[in-house]
Amino acid sequence: MTDDAWSRGNNVDDARSGPSTSVAGDSPTPTQNDLAIVDVFEVLGDSRRRYLMYAIGGSEEDRSLQDITTDLVAWETNKPRSDVTDTERNPAQIELYFHHLPKLAALGALDYHLEDEAIVTKGQNTDAICSALGTIGDECDARQKAHASGTGPK
Repeated sequence: MTDDAWSRGNNVDDARSGPSTSVAGDSPTPTQNDLAIVDVFEVLGDSRRRYLMYAIGGSEEDRSLQDITTDLVAWETNKPRSDVTDTERNPAQIELYFHHLPKLAALGALDYHLEDEAIVTKGQNTDAICSALGTIGDECDARQKAHASGTGPK
């Protein structure tokens, strides 16, 4: 994405007026050209949401929430994925499901579907948000990015 595409609609007035999307989902999902930089930085300000974006943005396949949560807890506790217990995974999965997924979905960063099992897929703005994350995260979150995208140790 070009700097021009990224900056479109992200002026000083956007920052003063606050977030342009609603977590409650009562407003439409912004398109890539409508993303406000303040909204992007707000959702990427949390390490678990960054992990979700790395996991989804770096994958061509849909992923289950349980699978992503297991990887996340393994990363946070610095242990192999196979050693993560339900006791460790369940609170993290509940937090992702009720807090982080809705925030990312409201921004169009990802979608999640509740049939059978919670499945997380790319949203209409995944690439734009991952582009911003890549610019910042490559310097700050290299270990997290490698783990979540499957290129680092698990």
